[in-house]
Amino acid sequence: MNQATIDRVNAEIRIAVGLYEKALLPQHVESLKTLMEKLAELDDLLSQEDKRAFYTGPGTTAGTRRMPNCILPEYYKKDRINNQVGELVNIITNLADKVIVSDKGDPRWAPKAALESFGYKLVPGETEKAGWITGVIVGKNFRVEFD
Repeated sequence: MNQATIDRVNAEIRIAVGLYEKALLPQHVESLKTLMEKLAELDDLLSQEDKRAFYTGPGTTAGTRRMPNCILPEYYKKDRINNQVGELVNIITNLADKVIVSDKGDPRWAPKAALESFGYKLVPGETEKAGWITGVIVGKNFRVEFD
C-alpha cells in the first residue's frame, strides 16, 4: 500500500474503533485495530492479483454447511503471493479468534459492528443446529474463515 492509502486506512480505523471503543473490552482495542490493518492489507494485495490462483478449500463438510470460496489458513500454494496471503490470513484468523469470539463461542457485537462500519461483513461460516462453528470475514476481494 502506498502512504496515502495507509493514512486513509488508519483514519478509517480510528473512526470505526472510536464509534465502539466504550463497548469494546479494553484489551481488544489494539488487537481490533491491528485486525483491521491486516484486513485492509489483504484486500489491497488481492486486488492486484488473479484471485483464481488461490485454492480456497472445500465448500461443505459432513453434517455442516460452510461458506464457499473462503481462504482457509491450511491451504496455500508455495509462491510469493500465496506466502504473503498465508501470513496475513494466519494473523487475521488469530486476531479474529481473540477479538471477535467470546468465551462462549458467540460473536461479540462491538467488534462485529466496528468491522462492519470499516466495510467488512462478519457472517457465519460452518454451522450446525446449535449455531456458528466458524465465522467468516468478508472483504471486497476475499472471505477468511476463522474458528
